[in-house]
Parts: sequence; structure tokens; C-alpha cells
Amino acid sequence: MAEKTRTSQEIIREDPEEKIADTARRLVIKALRRGYTIETLKNIFTNAVSLSGGVLAAVRRVKGAPKPTACRAGCNYCCHLQVEISVPELLSLVSHITENFSQEEIESLKARVFEAERQTRGMNSYERLFARVLCPLLSDGQCSVYPARPLVCRGYNSYNWAICAQDLKYPRSWRLIPHDSAQKNIYSDVLEGLSTGLKEEGLSSELLELIAALRIALDQPDAGERWLAGEPDFQSAIAPDE
Repeated sequence: MAEKTRTSQEIIREDPEEKIADTARRLVIKALRRGYTIETLKNIFTNAVSLSGGVLAAVRRVKGAPKPTACRAGCNYCCHLQVEISVPELLSLVSHITENFSQEEIESLKARVFEAERQTRGMNSYERLFARVLCPLLSDGQCSVYPARPLVCRGYNSYNWAICAQDLKYPRSWRLIPHDSAQKNIYSDVLEGLSTGLKEEGLSSELLELIAALRIALDQPDAGERWLAGEPDFQSAIAPDE
């Protein structure tokens, strides 16, 4: 008999971090056992977003709403940081681009992605702080793929934009950014569970560096199918160690 998936309320009453990651892992396994397809991977990402949002809403019902964040449209200081992404997230992102961008917009995006990848190739997250390379998915200062943005991006938040600005301008004087830790941790835990589920089902579970992975996916439309078949197409995009 299949084990019941925990509700958001049940998760937060128990061991939140462990239970969130485990629930995400189970959702991945359940989905993949219906078939190893691109559509399944996209559904995994949709389920991960739904799980994250549900748990975060449940936490806020129990603990109360946090104070308002300083994050606003056009505020993109965190969009200079290295972002790690799973393959289901990546393929959902590319699908959003192909379905919503014009051919001219796709070509413009490709040019930005290829240039950003050239500038950041091989850098770890610490080195990226000093490189100050803006995410190529931004357009006029705003995220052009906001509905399909990665889990890590959904977790980023800040109560003080001035500290974000200072950290970007003076990375050696790095200050801890005050933020809603529940939001950051929940999305991180779901990403961890997603990765674990992929590994248990025999798929590559390494997280990829967003820009490098996006370059491959935009340049090779069949990269997702090849990855499902065990081909190492995204090997060069595995996020570097610190």
C-alpha cells in the first residue's frame, strides 16, 4: 500500500526540515514511476513549487506573517549570485521560454546567456560575488521568467535592500542579510528532497550552475531527453565546489 503523503500542517508539527525534504523526495519518486519523460520532470517542478508554497503558508498561519521584505520589482541585487538548479527546474524554465518568448527574444536571451557563461565559467559561488555578473534572464532589470524561476530564487529574500546593495558593491565586507529564514529554508529543503528523489530513481542528482546549464539546454534542444537516457550532457554545468 502506498504511503500517504504528509499534509503541510503535519509537516510543520513534526521535524520540519527532514519532513519537507522527505515529502519532496516521495513526490519525485511517485512521479517518475509513472514514466521517465520530459513532461514528468516538468510536473516534478510544479509539484515542488506547490509543496514549498503550501508549507510556507502553513508555517505563516501557525507562526504569523513575517515582517514585509524589502524585495520589489526591479530590485535585483541577489540576481548577481550563483544559482544552483536541478534538471527538472531547468527543463521547466526552458519550456517556459520556448512557449512565451518570441524567436527574437529567444535569440537575444541566448546571446546574453552565452556571454554570461563565458564570464563566469568555472567560478564558484565566492568568486561570483566579485564578478558581479548579472543573471542573463533579467530584462529591463526584472526577471523575464518569474513564474518559472528556480527554487533557490524563490527562497531568496531580504528585509534590508541597503545591505544587499552594500554586499554587492563591497563583497569583502560581507554582512549577513536579515531575511525570512522560513522562506529560504523551505525552498532549500524541497530542492534537497528533489535531488535525493532523482538519485534514488537512478538519475543524476547533481545540482547545476544556472547559467552554464541554461546555455547547454538552449543550445541543445534534446539535452533533456539525452539526460533521461543517461547521457552526461549537463556534466560540464555541475555547480563548482566552494
